[in-house]
Amino acid sequence: MTAIFHFSFASLLIGLGSGLVVPYLNLYFSNRFEASNTYIGLILALGSAMTVVATLIGPLLVNKVGKVKAMLLFQLLSIPFLILTAYTTSLLLASLGFFIAASFDECRKSDSKCDCNGSGPRQIQRPCQFG
Repeated sequence: MTAIFHFSFASLLIGLGSGLVVPYLNLYFSNRFEASNTYIGLILALGSAMTVVATLIGPLLVNKVGKVKAMLLFQLLSIPFLILTAYTTSLLLASLGFFIAASFDECRKSDSKCDCNGSGPRQIQRPCQFG
């Protein structure tokens, strides 16, 4: 029961953090770096494109190391890139940090949405087993 509480609490914190930050990324890039609307749109579009790639990579790692280890790995790997995005003075580095952090975040989400052995009740339409 405590394990369920810990995972639920961690998911709550991550969800609150994402919900409070992601909608304002366009303002962050505009105010901090004086980026144009075109560049901001490009950054956010490429960030979304990176999540497509990450959605394909997530289940592969889950199959190799397990669901819990993969979720922990993706969460820990995204932290330095979030810090880079927040504290750099370079628009290019902030953009790269955002792309990579968004990818790791989507990898983390893709493992929890997918029953990678295909036997559970939460099976989804796309195949999760590769190879």
